[in-house]
Amino acid sequence: MQKQCTRTIERSKRYFHNNTGKDVLITENFNFFKMFEGIDGNQTKQAYEYYRKGEKLFTIGDYEHAIMEYEKAKINEIDPKRYGGLFYNDLIIHLGISYIATEQKEKACNTFRLIGDETNFRVRNYLKFFCL
Repeated sequence: MQKQCTRTIERSKRYFHNNTGKDVLITENFNFFKMFEGIDGNQTKQAYEYYRKGEKLFTIGDYEHAIMEYEKAKINEIDPKRYGGLFYNDLIIHLGISYIATEQKEKACNTFRLIGDETNFRVRNYLKFFCL
């Protein structure tokens, strides 16, 4: 995946020009389009597929069915350190939000705590406003 990213960046150089006259660093977050290729292991691939199904349901507000798909994804062995930035953190956060939307507050709080506590800004406000 790193090689693919490097090649993509090299090919895109011609579209970006520094007109400031200064040596600057500009960062832009993006999701690499072929991230699924970086997922190894059948359990993780299966979890990612459940996550994608859950995302479609989450997007349209069908939280009960999204929970079912997210929970299927969650029971698979997923390395949160390796896949956190790819999909694991979003899986956990959207599962927690779905629990809140379906009035399952205790499950939501336990789910958010899988990512961190009140010092983690990804889940801090959910814990602060829904779990205290």
